[in-house]
Amino acid sequence: MIKSFVLPILVGTLVSIQSGYSQDVYQENFSPAEGHGQYAPDAVIPEGKSTKWAQAINNPNNGITAFVRQDDTNQIFGQGPDNLYGAFSDTIADATVPVERTSGVRMMAGKLSLDFYDPGQGSSSNWVFRLCVGGASNSRTVFGFILLNKGDGTGFLCPAEGPHVNPPRDLPMLGSYPTNARNALVLVFNNRSDSTVLNYDGGTVAAGRMDIWLNGQLIADDAGAANSLQGSPITNLNFTLKSGGHGTIYLDNITLTEL
Repeated sequence: MIKSFVLPILVGTLVSIQSGYSQDVYQENFSPAEGHGQYAPDAVIPEGKSTKWAQAINNPNNGITAFVRQDDTNQIFGQGPDNLYGAFSDTIADATVPVERTSGVRMMAGKLSLDFYDPGQGSSSNWVFRLCVGGASNSRTVFGFILLNKGDGTGFLCPAEGPHVNPPRDLPMLGSYPTNARNALVLVFNNRSDSTVLNYDGGTVAAGRMDIWLNGQLIADDAGAANSLQGSPITNLNFTLKSGGHGTIYLDNITLTEL
């Protein structure tokens, strides 16, 4: 069972293209002016087709999950006391939390950038980031990675593998990050069906591959896909909490850019 937070979004001679085209197709910084309606402080972020999130958050029957906007009075994202961010929490390992945004995103190549803050809550947090074709599911995941936090003050980022998009048993972690601190993540993907290499500001990505940057460091260079869906456009981004994990993660400055 998975707890989900979803954001919608030539075999032949090797060809290299410069990505002169760049367009932000989705942005969320949780400010009052964003989201087709103001977010009340510490209130559940609205859901629906006319909002930023087509399907959101809470399970009102148990009250143990939430996706809320919070005032950044402690300045955890370093943008001043008036900053706002989104807090996604799940305190019960068996709960399911779907949050989905699927309209308006259809990209063969692009870049996801976001800031996250892992407060280290919960004894085992396994946050999975998935770029999907069609529906938000493991089997439709093209690229993915997992943030592992065992509650000891340090988090680890590892690749997600296979149809179940699980942490690998044998591969090393890609990098580590501090909990209780702001972290900046950038993921650049190229899901074209041909041999086109995408040139972007910072590097290149082969077809069917992705690069991951964590706090300004390239930690995954031409990393492979979880499932073989090359040639299909990415249509949504998922944040999920795998079964057995529980905790809280804070998110801000989410941008999805078509390249």
